[in-house]
Amino acid sequence: MAKDKTPKLRTVNKSLPPFRLKEFPKEFPFKLAKELVYLLASKGKAILEGSEWEAVFARCIGAEWKPSNVGLDDVILGNTAWGAKTVKSVKPSTQKKVRLISGRNSPVYSYGDKIDTKADANVVGKSILDIWNERISAIREKFQNLRTVVLIKSNDLNEVVVFEFDTIRYDPELFAWEWNKNSNLVGIEKSTENKRFTWQPHGSQFTIIENVSAKSLIIRVKQPKALNKDAVLNALGLTNLGLLLFTKMSDTFSRKKRSEIMRLVKSSRNKSTELKLINFFRVNNIKGWRRNYKLFGKPDFTFPVAKSIIFVDGCFWHGHNCRNTQPKKNKDYWTKKLERNRIRDKKVTKYLTKNGWTVTRFWECELRNEEILLRRLKAKLQPTR
Repeated sequence: MAKDKTPKLRTVNKSLPPFRLKEFPKEFPFKLAKELVYLLASKGKAILEGSEWEAVFARCIGAEWKPSNVGLDDVILGNTAWGAKTVKSVKPSTQKKVRLISGRNSPVYSYGDKIDTKADANVVGKSILDIWNERISAIREKFQNLRTVVLIKSNDLNEVVVFEFDTIRYDPELFAWEWNKNSNLVGIEKSTENKRFTWQPHGSQFTIIENVSAKSLIIRVKQPKALNKDAVLNALGLTNLGLLLFTKMSDTFSRKKRSEIMRLVKSSRNKSTELKLINFFRVNNIKGWRRNYKLFGKPDFTFPVAKSIIFVDGCFWHGHNCRNTQPKKNKDYWTKKLERNRIRDKKVTKYLTKNGWTVTRFWECELRNEEILLRRLKAKLQPTR
Protein backbone atom coordinates (compact mmCIF):
# COMPACT_ATOMS: atom_id res chain seq x y z
CA MET A 1 0.00 0.00 0.00
CA ALA A 2 1.42 3.37 -1.01
CA LYS A 3 1.96 5.77 1.85
CA ASP A 4 1.64 9.58 2.03
CA LYS A 5 -0.35 9.78 -1.19
CA THR A 6 -3.61 11.65 -1.76
CA PRO A 7 -6.37 9.19 -2.71
CA LYS A 8 -8.21 9.63 -6.01
CA LEU A 9 -11.99 9.86 -5.54
CA ARG A 10 -14.53 9.10 -8.29
CA THR A 11 -17.32 11.07 -6.63
CA VAL A 12 -15.54 14.42 -6.58
CA ASN A 13 -16.07 16.56 -9.68
CA LYS A 14 -14.64 20.03 -9.82
CA SER A 15 -16.76 22.69 -11.50
CA LEU A 16 -14.34 24.45 -13.80
CA PRO A 17 -14.73 28.13 -14.75
CA PRO A 18 -15.00 29.21 -18.41
CA PHE A 19 -11.35 30.25 -18.29
CA ARG A 20 -8.61 30.32 -15.69
CA LEU A 21 -8.33 33.29 -13.37
CA LYS A 22 -6.34 36.15 -14.98
CA GLU A 23 -6.17 34.27 -18.28
CA PHE A 24 -8.74 35.90 -20.56
CA PRO A 25 -9.72 34.13 -23.82
CA LYS A 26 -7.31 34.76 -26.72
CA GLU A 27 -9.84 36.81 -28.69
CA PHE A 28 -10.79 38.96 -25.68
CA PRO A 29 -8.24 41.81 -26.15
CA PHE A 30 -9.13 42.15 -29.85
CA LYS A 31 -12.86 42.28 -29.12
CA LEU A 32 -12.34 44.85 -26.39
CA ALA A 33 -10.14 46.98 -28.67
CA LYS A 34 -12.91 46.97 -31.29
CA GLU A 35 -15.47 47.97 -28.65
CA LEU A 36 -13.26 50.90 -27.61
CA VAL A 37 -12.75 52.09 -31.19
CA TYR A 38 -16.47 51.85 -31.94
CA LEU A 39 -17.39 53.68 -28.74
CA LEU A 40 -14.95 56.52 -29.47
CA ALA A 41 -16.08 56.82 -33.08
CA SER A 42 -19.81 56.69 -32.38
CA LYS A 43 -20.04 58.63 -29.14
CA GLY A 44 -17.45 61.26 -29.81
CA LYS A 45 -16.73 61.17 -26.06
CA ALA A 46 -14.36 58.97 -24.08
CA ILE A 47 -16.95 57.68 -21.62
CA LEU A 48 -17.07 54.05 -20.50
CA GLU A 49 -18.20 53.26 -16.98
CA GLY A 50 -20.74 51.51 -14.79
CA SER A 51 -23.35 49.39 -16.51
CA GLU A 52 -21.91 50.10 -19.97
CA TRP A 53 -18.58 48.50 -19.00
CA GLU A 54 -20.48 45.51 -17.61
CA ALA A 55 -22.28 45.09 -20.95
CA VAL A 56 -19.07 45.52 -22.98
CA PHE A 57 -17.20 42.94 -20.87
CA ALA A 58 -20.10 40.49 -21.20
CA ARG A 59 -20.06 40.80 -25.00
CA CYS A 60 -16.28 40.33 -25.14
CA ILE A 61 -16.36 36.98 -23.29
CA GLY A 62 -19.69 35.76 -24.70
CA ALA A 63 -21.47 36.06 -21.35
CA GLU A 64 -24.90 37.31 -20.29
CA TRP A 65 -25.28 40.77 -18.82
CA LYS A 66 -27.81 40.66 -16.00
CA PRO A 67 -27.70 43.72 -13.68
CA SER A 68 -28.35 42.46 -10.16
CA ASN A 69 -29.56 44.11 -6.98
CA VAL A 70 -26.29 43.14 -5.23
CA GLY A 71 -23.92 44.62 -7.81
CA LEU A 72 -21.28 41.89 -7.62
CA ASP A 73 -22.69 39.37 -10.10
CA ASP A 74 -23.80 41.44 -13.12
CA VAL A 75 -22.03 39.31 -15.75
CA ILE A 76 -22.77 35.59 -15.88
CA LEU A 77 -21.14 32.78 -17.86
CA GLY A 78 -21.95 29.26 -16.77
CA ASN A 79 -20.90 28.73 -13.15
CA THR A 80 -19.01 32.03 -12.92
CA ALA A 81 -20.19 35.56 -12.16
CA TRP A 82 -18.33 38.87 -12.33
CA GLY A 83 -18.75 42.32 -10.88
CA ALA A 84 -17.23 45.00 -13.13
CA LYS A 85 -15.44 48.17 -11.98
CA THR A 86 -13.81 51.11 -13.74
CA VAL A 87 -11.01 53.38 -12.49
CA LYS A 88 -9.52 56.47 -14.14
CA SER A 89 -5.77 56.96 -14.41
CA VAL A 90 -3.50 59.36 -16.26
CA LYS A 91 -1.30 56.41 -17.26
CA PRO A 92 -3.10 53.08 -16.67
CA SER A 93 -0.07 50.91 -17.51
CA THR A 94 1.88 52.36 -14.56
CA GLN A 95 -0.90 52.06 -11.99
CA LYS A 96 0.06 49.87 -9.01
CA LYS A 97 -3.06 50.06 -6.84
CA VAL A 98 -6.73 50.86 -7.40
CA ARG A 99 -9.53 52.00 -5.13
CA LEU A 100 -12.73 50.12 -5.89
CA ILE A 101 -16.03 51.51 -4.65
CA SER A 102 -17.86 48.37 -3.58
CA GLY A 103 -21.35 49.44 -2.57
CA ARG A 104 -22.83 50.70 0.65
CA ASN A 105 -22.34 48.57 3.75
CA SER A 106 -24.73 50.23 6.17
CA PRO A 107 -24.94 49.09 9.82
CA VAL A 108 -28.00 51.33 10.09
CA TYR A 109 -29.84 49.37 7.41
CA SER A 110 -28.42 45.91 8.25
CA TYR A 111 -28.48 46.02 12.07
CA GLY A 112 -30.51 49.07 12.98
CA ASP A 113 -27.42 50.56 14.67
CA LYS A 114 -26.62 54.24 14.93
CA ILE A 115 -23.38 55.50 13.38
CA ASP A 116 -21.05 56.78 16.08
CA THR A 117 -17.57 57.90 15.02
CA LYS A 118 -16.49 57.74 18.66
CA ALA A 119 -17.33 54.05 18.95
CA ASP A 120 -14.64 51.34 19.02
CA ALA A 121 -13.23 51.34 15.47
CA ASN A 122 -12.57 47.59 15.51
CA VAL A 123 -16.15 46.80 16.50
CA VAL A 124 -17.57 48.98 13.74
CA GLY A 125 -15.01 47.65 11.25
CA LYS A 126 -15.97 44.06 12.02
CA SER A 127 -19.64 44.85 11.38
CA ILE A 128 -18.72 46.42 8.02
CA LEU A 129 -16.81 43.30 6.94
CA ASP A 130 -19.61 41.06 8.23
CA ILE A 131 -22.04 42.84 5.88
CA TRP A 132 -19.61 42.45 2.98
CA ASN A 133 -19.05 38.78 3.77
CA GLU A 134 -22.78 38.13 3.90
CA ARG A 135 -23.18 39.69 0.45
CA ILE A 136 -20.43 37.42 -0.92
CA SER A 137 -21.87 34.29 0.74
CA ALA A 138 -25.30 34.97 -0.74
CA ILE A 139 -23.85 35.13 -4.26
CA ARG A 140 -21.58 32.12 -3.81
CA GLU A 141 -24.64 30.01 -3.04
CA LYS A 142 -25.57 30.48 -6.71
CA PHE A 143 -22.17 30.53 -8.43
CA GLN A 144 -19.14 28.30 -8.08
CA ASN A 145 -16.79 31.13 -9.01
CA LEU A 146 -17.10 34.83 -8.21
CA ARG A 147 -14.71 37.40 -9.64
CA THR A 148 -14.22 41.13 -10.12
CA VAL A 149 -12.96 42.52 -13.43
CA VAL A 150 -11.37 45.98 -13.36
CA LEU A 151 -10.89 48.41 -16.24
CA ILE A 152 -8.26 51.09 -15.61
CA LYS A 153 -8.79 53.71 -18.29
CA SER A 154 -7.01 56.81 -19.51
CA ASN A 155 -8.97 60.02 -19.90
CA ASP A 156 -9.11 59.58 -23.68
CA LEU A 157 -9.67 55.77 -23.58
CA ASN A 158 -6.65 55.30 -25.85
CA GLU A 159 -5.02 53.12 -23.18
CA VAL A 160 -6.70 50.70 -20.82
CA VAL A 161 -5.57 47.99 -18.43
CA VAL A 162 -7.80 45.03 -17.60
CA PHE A 163 -7.34 42.53 -14.80
CA GLU A 164 -9.48 40.30 -12.62
CA PHE A 165 -9.32 38.75 -9.18
CA ASP A 166 -11.37 36.44 -6.99
CA THR A 167 -14.07 38.26 -5.02
CA ILE A 168 -13.60 36.90 -1.52
CA ARG A 169 -14.77 37.08 2.07
CA TYR A 170 -12.40 38.81 4.51
CA ASP A 171 -11.53 37.43 7.93
CA PRO A 172 -12.15 40.32 10.39
CA GLU A 173 -9.38 38.99 12.65
CA LEU A 174 -6.76 39.86 10.02
CA PHE A 175 -7.51 43.59 10.03
CA ALA A 176 -7.21 46.48 12.45
CA TRP A 177 -9.42 49.55 12.18
CA GLU A 178 -9.02 53.19 13.09
CA TRP A 179 -10.85 56.48 12.57
CA ASN A 180 -8.90 58.98 10.48
CA LYS A 181 -8.93 62.78 10.71
CA ASN A 182 -11.92 62.95 8.33
CA SER A 183 -13.93 60.65 10.62
CA ASN A 184 -13.77 57.86 8.03
CA LEU A 185 -13.01 54.30 9.07
CA VAL A 186 -9.77 52.80 7.73
CA GLY A 187 -9.04 49.06 7.66
CA ILE A 188 -5.37 48.01 7.82
CA GLU A 189 -4.05 44.53 7.07
CA LYS A 190 -2.16 43.42 10.17
CA SER A 191 0.43 41.26 8.38
CA THR A 192 1.56 43.95 5.93
CA GLU A 193 0.34 47.15 7.63
CA ASN A 194 -1.11 48.14 4.27
CA LYS A 195 -4.33 50.09 4.03
CA ARG A 196 -7.02 47.82 2.53
CA PHE A 197 -10.40 49.41 3.22
CA THR A 198 -12.10 52.75 3.69
CA TRP A 199 -15.62 53.18 4.99
CA GLN A 200 -17.40 56.54 5.01
CA PRO A 201 -20.09 56.92 7.71
CA HIS A 202 -21.89 59.51 5.59
CA GLY A 203 -23.45 57.36 2.88
CA SER A 204 -21.86 54.10 4.17
CA GLN A 205 -19.66 53.83 1.08
CA PHE A 206 -17.25 50.88 1.29
CA THR A 207 -14.00 51.05 -0.70
CA ILE A 208 -11.53 48.20 -1.22
CA ILE A 209 -7.90 48.86 -2.19
CA GLU A 210 -6.49 46.23 -4.55
CA ASN A 211 -3.07 45.71 -6.07
CA VAL A 212 -3.04 45.73 -9.86
CA SER A 213 -2.29 42.21 -11.04
CA ALA A 214 1.03 41.47 -12.74
CA LYS A 215 -1.04 39.47 -15.23
CA SER A 216 -2.90 42.47 -16.58
CA LEU A 217 -3.83 43.13 -20.19
CA ILE A 218 -2.62 46.45 -21.61
CA ILE A 219 -4.59 47.61 -24.65
CA ARG A 220 -3.81 50.70 -26.69
CA VAL A 221 -5.90 52.02 -29.57
CA LYS A 222 -5.52 54.94 -31.96
CA GLN A 223 -8.08 57.70 -31.73
CA PRO A 224 -10.55 57.00 -34.56
CA LYS A 225 -12.31 59.60 -36.65
CA ALA A 226 -15.79 60.38 -35.39
CA LEU A 227 -18.58 58.81 -37.41
CA ASN A 228 -20.55 61.25 -39.51
CA LYS A 229 -24.14 61.08 -38.34
CA ASP A 230 -25.64 62.05 -41.68
CA ALA A 231 -23.48 59.51 -43.50
CA VAL A 232 -24.58 56.75 -41.12
CA LEU A 233 -28.26 57.64 -41.48
CA ASN A 234 -27.86 57.80 -45.24
CA ALA A 235 -26.25 54.34 -45.29
CA LEU A 236 -29.23 53.03 -43.34
CA GLY A 237 -31.66 54.71 -45.66
CA LEU A 238 -33.06 56.86 -42.87
CA THR A 239 -32.27 60.37 -44.05
CA ASN A 240 -35.94 61.35 -44.36
CA LEU A 241 -37.08 59.63 -41.17
CA GLY A 242 -37.63 62.89 -39.29
CA LEU A 243 -39.72 64.37 -42.12
CA LEU A 244 -41.79 61.20 -42.49
CA LEU A 245 -42.53 61.02 -38.77
CA PHE A 246 -43.47 64.69 -38.67
CA THR A 247 -45.83 64.33 -41.61
CA LYS A 248 -47.54 61.26 -40.24
CA MET A 249 -47.84 62.56 -36.69
CA SER A 250 -49.52 65.68 -37.91
CA ASP A 251 -52.39 64.10 -39.84
CA THR A 252 -52.29 60.46 -40.97
CA PHE A 253 -51.73 58.09 -37.99
CA SER A 254 -54.78 56.13 -36.95
CA ARG A 255 -55.77 56.21 -33.31
CA LYS A 256 -54.51 52.63 -32.87
CA LYS A 257 -51.15 53.41 -34.49
CA ARG A 258 -50.75 56.59 -32.44
CA SER A 259 -51.35 54.57 -29.27
CA GLU A 260 -48.65 52.06 -30.27
CA ILE A 261 -46.11 54.82 -30.90
CA MET A 262 -46.80 56.56 -27.59
CA ARG A 263 -46.48 53.27 -25.70
CA LEU A 264 -43.05 52.75 -27.24
CA VAL A 265 -41.94 56.26 -26.23
CA LYS A 266 -43.22 55.72 -22.71
CA SER A 267 -41.57 52.30 -22.45
CA SER A 268 -38.18 53.72 -23.45
CA ARG A 269 -38.37 56.51 -20.88
CA ASN A 270 -39.55 54.15 -18.12
CA LYS A 271 -36.64 51.81 -18.80
CA SER A 272 -34.01 54.50 -18.24
CA THR A 273 -35.77 55.62 -15.04
CA GLU A 274 -35.99 52.05 -13.75
CA LEU A 275 -32.27 51.51 -14.46
CA LYS A 276 -31.49 54.52 -12.26
CA LEU A 277 -33.45 52.95 -9.40
CA ILE A 278 -31.80 49.55 -9.97
CA ASN A 279 -28.41 51.21 -9.60
CA PHE A 280 -29.65 52.96 -6.44
CA PHE A 281 -30.77 49.59 -4.99
CA ARG A 282 -27.39 48.06 -5.71
CA VAL A 283 -25.36 50.92 -4.27
CA ASN A 284 -27.44 50.90 -1.07
CA ASN A 285 -27.47 47.09 -0.76
CA ILE A 286 -31.27 46.92 -1.00
CA LYS A 287 -32.22 43.33 -1.74
CA GLY A 288 -35.29 41.23 -2.33
CA TRP A 289 -36.82 43.08 -5.27
CA ARG A 290 -38.27 41.60 -8.43
CA ARG A 291 -39.13 43.09 -11.80
CA ASN A 292 -42.00 41.98 -14.05
CA TYR A 293 -43.80 40.43 -11.08
CA LYS A 294 -47.26 39.37 -12.24
CA LEU A 295 -49.60 41.69 -10.40
CA PHE A 296 -52.44 43.98 -11.41
CA GLY A 297 -51.10 47.32 -12.60
CA LYS A 298 -47.67 45.90 -13.59
CA PRO A 299 -45.54 47.34 -10.72
CA ASP A 300 -42.04 48.51 -11.63
CA PHE A 301 -40.54 46.78 -8.58
CA THR A 302 -42.03 44.22 -6.20
CA PHE A 303 -40.64 43.13 -2.81
CA PRO A 304 -42.55 39.86 -2.17
CA VAL A 305 -41.23 39.27 1.38
CA ALA A 306 -41.99 42.81 2.54
CA LYS A 307 -45.29 42.77 0.61
CA SER A 308 -44.26 46.12 -0.83
CA ILE A 309 -44.62 47.55 -4.33
CA ILE A 310 -42.90 50.49 -5.99
CA PHE A 311 -44.07 52.46 -9.00
CA VAL A 312 -41.84 55.06 -10.64
CA ASP A 313 -44.23 57.47 -12.33
CA GLY A 314 -42.95 59.58 -15.21
CA CYS A 315 -43.69 63.22 -14.48
CA PHE A 316 -45.17 63.82 -17.93
CA TRP A 317 -47.21 60.65 -18.32
CA HIS A 318 -48.75 60.78 -14.86
CA GLY A 319 -49.37 64.52 -14.69
CA HIS A 320 -46.91 65.79 -12.09
CA ASN A 321 -46.81 69.56 -11.66
CA CYS A 322 -43.04 69.73 -11.05
CA ARG A 323 -42.51 71.52 -14.34
CA ASN A 324 -44.42 72.70 -17.35
CA THR A 325 -45.31 69.33 -18.83
CA GLN A 326 -48.53 70.30 -20.58
CA PRO A 327 -48.14 70.14 -24.39
CA LYS A 328 -48.99 73.35 -26.20
CA LYS A 329 -50.56 71.53 -29.16
CA ASN A 330 -53.61 69.24 -29.03
CA LYS A 331 -54.28 70.38 -25.47
CA ASP A 332 -57.75 68.83 -25.15
CA TYR A 333 -56.43 65.40 -26.09
CA TRP A 334 -53.56 65.50 -23.60
CA THR A 335 -55.67 66.87 -20.76
CA LYS A 336 -58.06 63.94 -21.09
CA LYS A 337 -55.24 61.44 -21.62
CA LEU A 338 -53.33 62.45 -18.48
CA GLU A 339 -56.52 62.54 -16.41
CA ARG A 340 -57.26 58.94 -17.46
CA ASN A 341 -53.74 57.97 -16.38
CA ARG A 342 -54.24 59.57 -12.96
CA ILE A 343 -57.57 57.80 -12.47
CA ARG A 344 -56.01 54.48 -13.39
CA ASP A 345 -53.11 55.05 -10.95
CA LYS A 346 -55.60 55.56 -8.11
CA LYS A 347 -57.53 52.46 -9.13
CA VAL A 348 -54.37 50.31 -9.19
CA THR A 349 -53.15 51.63 -5.81
CA LYS A 350 -56.55 51.03 -4.21
CA TYR A 351 -56.79 47.47 -5.54
CA LEU A 352 -53.26 46.46 -4.46
CA THR A 353 -53.63 48.07 -1.01
CA LYS A 354 -56.92 46.22 -0.51
CA ASN A 355 -55.08 42.98 -1.24
CA GLY A 356 -52.44 43.52 1.44
CA TRP A 357 -49.69 45.28 -0.49
CA THR A 358 -47.91 48.45 0.60
CA VAL A 359 -47.82 50.71 -2.45
CA THR A 360 -45.25 53.48 -2.85
CA ARG A 361 -45.19 55.82 -5.83
CA PHE A 362 -42.15 57.91 -6.69
CA TRP A 363 -42.17 60.71 -9.19
CA GLU A 364 -39.39 60.53 -11.73
CA CYS A 365 -37.99 63.85 -10.49
CA GLU A 366 -37.80 62.54 -6.90
CA LEU A 367 -35.02 60.09 -7.83
CA ARG A 368 -32.58 63.00 -7.78
CA ASN A 369 -32.73 63.29 -3.97
CA GLU A 370 -31.13 60.02 -2.86
CA GLU A 371 -31.23 60.82 0.86
CA ILE A 372 -35.00 61.26 0.92
CA LEU A 373 -35.43 58.30 -1.42
CA LEU A 374 -33.47 55.99 0.89
CA ARG A 375 -35.41 57.16 3.95
CA ARG A 376 -38.77 56.50 2.30
CA LEU A 377 -37.68 53.09 1.03
CA LYS A 378 -36.50 51.93 4.46
CA ALA A 379 -39.83 52.88 5.97
CA LYS A 380 -41.73 50.90 3.35
CA LEU A 381 -39.60 47.76 3.12
CA GLN A 382 -40.08 46.34 6.60
CA PRO A 383 -41.39 42.76 6.25
CA THR A 384 -45.03 42.30 7.24
CA ARG A 385 -45.71 40.35 10.42
